[in-house]
Amino acid sequence: WKSLYHNVSTTAPLLRKNLKLLENIASLSRKFPDANWGKIISNAENKSIEALFNGLKKLEGKEGLSHVLADLSVSGNKYLGARYVVDYASGQSDEFISFIKKFEAVDYDDLGKRRYDILIDWNGKPINFELKNWVNWHSSIFKEQFFKDLIKTADINSIKWKFKNTGVISESTLKDYILGSFATRTNGIWKPISELENLINEDVVKKLFP
Repeated sequence: WKSLYHNVSTTAPLLRKNLKLLENIASLSRKFPDANWGKIISNAENKSIEALFNGLKKLEGKEGLSHVLADLSVSGNKYLGARYVVDYASGQSDEFISFIKKFEAVDYDDLGKRRYDILIDWNGKPINFELKNWVNWHSSIFKEQFFKDLIKTADINSIKWKFKNTGVISESTLKDYILGSFATRTNGIWKPISELENLINEDVVKKLFP
């Protein structure tokens, strides 16, 4: 509470102008008393605190939100990733939000553990969302997660990847980043890397068919 008081004090001018923000902070801190609210407020820039807490308020009844709050209290990439989860989910329609079943959903199969940022139940159909707020491309992470998704599901539409436009990663660059993770380009021609050829073996191909 001392940490929360200190960080709330630093944003006092903003809070005096926005009673709703103060109410949201108070309500959420009561619902999630173990969250490090002081650190969460510190990590958020003044100009984005209001949007963050409005978003969290929309999502407060959803299972797994405590995991998102834990990441919001960590500086750097953890905060950026969790912030995108909140911004993306809370920015969707009321219907979409009502379909959210869980944040930080974990799936286990023969390939091991696979964690997704959001699991929704869309009229009885489970759909997992993988959200990326990357300022740099991480080829090894993308390949590992993407192949698990490709191999484990008979319906690729049950998994949605969403990338935030961070400037470095944008609509104009994403395709080349993805292709570059699986192939090399020489004279404008893409050739699969040997790692890809080794991964796509007979057993893997069989798993792609129901």
